[in-house]
Order: sequence, then structure tokens, then C-alpha cells
Amino acid sequence: MEEYLNVELILPPDNDNLGISSPLLIVASDGKRYYLKNYKVKQDGNEYTLDAAFFQESLAYKLAEFLNIPSPSCATIYIDEQTLNSFPDLRFKNKFTSGIYLASEYVENSSNDLNTLYQLMFTSNQPYFKRKVKNFFDLIENKDDLSKILYFDILTMNADRFTNLGNLIFQNQEDRKKTISIDYGFCFFNPFWDIPLSGQMQKIKCLQNEKDGQDRAWETIQQFYSWSSQHNQTKYALGLTFQFLNKNIYFNKGNPFKEIHEAAMTLTPSIITSMLNEIPDEWVVGGDQQRQAYLFFLQKQLANMTEVLDLMNNNKMFSNNTQGGLLKWEKEQSMSTQ
Repeated sequence: MEEYLNVELILPPDNDNLGISSPLLIVASDGKRYYLKNYKVKQDGNEYTLDAAFFQESLAYKLAEFLNIPSPSCATIYIDEQTLNSFPDLRFKNKFTSGIYLASEYVENSSNDLNTLYQLMFTSNQPYFKRKVKNFFDLIENKDDLSKILYFDILTMNADRFTNLGNLIFQNQEDRKKTISIDYGFCFFNPFWDIPLSGQMQKIKCLQNEKDGQDRAWETIQQFYSWSSQHNQTKYALGLTFQFLNKNIYFNKGNPFKEIHEAAMTLTPSIITSMLNEIPDEWVVGGDQQRQAYLFFLQKQLANMTEVLDLMNNNKMFSNNTQGGLLKWEKEQSMSTQ
């Protein structure tokens, strides 16, 4: 069983753009700093319960760790009545109740520069600003990870990443920067199991889609376009963050998705099942049906990833590979059924 941590201290926020869940910066009982998240959120005057967010984020972090996607670690935080009494703002201001919550580890010396950079890139033609943007991209030391992040977001249907400039951060490392992927609560189509106004069956329908091949590939890409359209970002294809990833993925050394795909194909059903079973029951609002639906989706999506990426490449969606055509993949081994 995963060890639960406790809240030892609540720190002042060090970032004004922390997303819809408005996480709190805390020190946990292991002495580390974390962003503590709440699944009850308010947006545009409406209150929502993101009843699948912790489940999905926990699963995604486990998958990211398995696939060596640069991401912070996450922890499970237990909040009891004693904690709520010790930190009254948790209850009265931040609307926490007793229970188990997800927290992602604080990344030292990190910042989010994408919003400013994109404003420079797309609104200014002055040479100084263009050089500034180019110089920033040149400082990224883990560019090979960008194709992995893009692959991972398609695998987990994390359309929110491509339109949300806050879901990539950059850690300063001497004179270089490391790109780190954060926040996975909105992957797998949306952060709900019981979707508002639609219900559980709509989410199950998305996860248990039986389509394969070109049909599934087109539908996957259309899902990302739809999300981009909802956020008025279709001029940047699948979104602003997609453009950042896209412009820094290179094909001069071959297929940049080959390595991550080979690693993903080792994700057997038994490995995924173990990950799903490690998620606290308190976050699995749909019980075994929910676990089975996500297992089914991941198996289907894994088997179709080459189709999706080939379709994107053939339609010249990758700006650094305008030749189109199919990407070169090694002969694939079928996923084990063990």
C-alpha cells in the first residue's frame, strides 16, 4: 500500500498561475515541498467535483515514470480532523475536508515561461524578440524528451496540455533549462467519471471505443482539434503548447517517436493493471468498471499509436518534417497478454 503523508506546514504561493485546482504549496511529513490539490474546484462562478482527476493523475504519473517522461513525483496526502483544526484555512478558505488527496512534488528553480514567449513569438515581428524566443529554445537541454511528451499526451488523450501554457515548466540548470511535464488530471478526455450533464455512460463510451486503424486515428486527432477549437487556438493547429513541442521535434536523425513507442509497447496489460490497483480506492469512484475501462482504453490506444502519428506526419502536421508519408517503425512485437 502506498504510504500516506501528512501536512506539516502551508507555505505562501510562489506562482500566480496555478490552474483550476488552485493547489497549495505545503511541506509534507517527509520534509519535501509539494503542491496539494483539491478535486473540488470553482470556475466562472460554478462549482465542480473533478471526480476522476486524482485517479487519472495518479495513473498518468505512474505511466510517465515507467516511460521516463520528465515529471515530478507525486504523493498521497492524508488530511484528518486534527489537520483541519491545525490549519483552519484548509477547511474554510480552501474547502478541504477530511480524506486522501494528491500532491505533486515541488520542482526547485523552475518557472513557466511559455505564456510570455508565445506572446513574443506570435505578436511581434521585431528581430530582438525573435532572437529572444530562439535563444530560449536553444537553452533547452532535453529536447529529445519533447517528442516523448507529445507521444505521451496523445497516448493519454491529454488535450489540455496542448492548449494550456501552464502545463510545462522549465527547471534552470546552470546555463541550461530542462522541460518538465506536469498536471495530468485532465487527461483521458476530461477530469470526470460522472460527466456533468452527460453522466458516466458518456465517459465509458469514450474509453471503450472499439475503433481501430485509420478510423480511430482520425477520431483521436479530431478530439484534439475539438479541444483546440473550444479554446480558440485552432490557428496553432492542436494548440499553443503543441506548437512549442512541434517546433522543437526534429526528424533529421530518423523517427523521433520510435524510442518512446518501443518503451510503450512493453506496457503489458498486467503492468497497467498493477498500476490501476495501486490507486487508492477512495479515488476510484466507478470501482472495477472504471479500472477495466481505462485498461481497455490504454490497450487500444497503445496498439494504434503508430497509425495516429503516421496520419499526423502524412498530413504534414509536424513542421520540421514537411515530406509527409509514413514514419519508419521497427517491426513491432505484440503486447504480452501476461
